[in-house]
Amino acid sequence: MRHASAGRTPLVPLLPHAEAGTWARALLRPLGSTPRVTLDITRLAVTFPRSAVARLLDISRNTVSHHLGRVETTLGLDLGEVRTRAALDLAFCLAGGQPDGGFGTECGRPEPTLDELFRTEPAHAWAREFLRPLQDTRGRDLYATLRAWIDANTDAQRTARHLGLSRNTVRAHLRAAEHLLSRDLLTTGSGIHDLVHALHITGLRPVD
Repeated sequence: MRHASAGRTPLVPLLPHAEAGTWARALLRPLGSTPRVTLDITRLAVTFPRSAVARLLDISRNTVSHHLGRVETTLGLDLGEVRTRAALDLAFCLAGGQPDGGFGTECGRPEPTLDELFRTEPAHAWAREFLRPLQDTRGRDLYATLRAWIDANTDAQRTARHLGLSRNTVRAHLRAAEHLLSRDLLTTGSGIHDLVHALHITGLRPVD
């Protein structure tokens, strides 16, 4: 069956190709004249902390922030928001890292929304499989923490206050969830983006 291990495979190939390409290109289109170095820094910074990007590229953190500020202004988005970074990373993946994405031009075709892409059955199958390890009693506690953590923009202290837990307990839940989901949630953004997408998808009604 195609989706038997969907939660352990990338989401990108499961999205409708033409529609996903149209969505990605629409989101990235304002960056068409942006210098390549700015795009490269942004592509890294949606997944890794700014300090890590600075070390990797041997530039200052202020330089990284300057490039990201240009992108934020151009797109009208806040890259400090985890859901924004997840959406932008998905768009870069769909477009091969470039604003035009090599998808060509659809004449008169309406631009789909991310919600429309995520309402497809393959996306729902992927999200269900991704979150399946959290279905037992212990997992449900972790699920509540993960949802609150994303709602708190991955701020463990805010999550702890919201749930009435200690910050150490929240981090222990995150480490346990990492093991169950086979995703890195505390070091890089890729696992967090998968979690953001899975929670987004399961919160939508699938297309009949």
